[in-house]
Amino acid sequence: MKGLLASLVVLAVVVGGGACGDAEPTDVPTEAGTPSYETPSMVPETPTMVPASPADEDPTQTEPSPETYATVPSTGNAMIDTSITTLLSRPVTRWDELLSYTPFACSRDFGQGLAPICLSGEAVGTTVEAIPVAGCPEATFHRRESIDAVLTAWAQRDIEGLFAVFHGAGGSQPLPLPSTPYAVVFVISDSLGNEYLTAFLDGAGQVVAISGSCDVMFDPPGSEGRQALLPPLGR
Repeated sequence: MKGLLASLVVLAVVVGGGACGDAEPTDVPTEAGTPSYETPSMVPETPTMVPASPADEDPTQTEPSPETYATVPSTGNAMIDTSITTLLSRPVTRWDELLSYTPFACSRDFGQGLAPICLSGEAVGTTVEAIPVAGCPEATFHRRESIDAVLTAWAQRDIEGLFAVFHGAGGSQPLPLPSTPYAVVFVISDSLGNEYLTAFLDGAGQVVAISGSCDVMFDPPGSEGRQALLPPLGR
């Protein structure tokens, strides 16, 4: 038994020495036939950085909605205040009750921003009632019988709230506007993003023109050349 233990001890020493000693060289043939030592690399591989593709981005993300008034302060004009409250409290499809149509001479020139188009049977220059409507990117005039389709299209978006109210004659417009001392700007939104929708009001609080925008990256329609009665929040 002692002889067997001794043999195991010797075997353990021999095996341990091989494990703890220097590694045996590995003969790797070369072109010259001379053996060389194969040393494993200790440098970790550098991971390749692959930029995210547009397909990896979330397509539902949109720009943040502009800040709107939680409650509507008074503009100092009771009729304007009432109109703003009315416009905010109903869908755009019911704005027609506040629309005021202005007489314009019709034309057969189909260029944007000139005049309402004469219908069949109407002579050029015939006075017709219409309301200027500027959209994105089109601008035109609409009569009573065609305004419903425009309001229905805007009604597909949610009215987020009141963005600002401007007062004054105003600067250049995409369409010739009648006297519009007030520009009431709302924020509307859908799954594609946010837009401005401006209702131009006369002194009696009637909507005499409407203008939309493509996005909220630029100043809203109606702000140019006017004084801010209720300025945009956070600006």
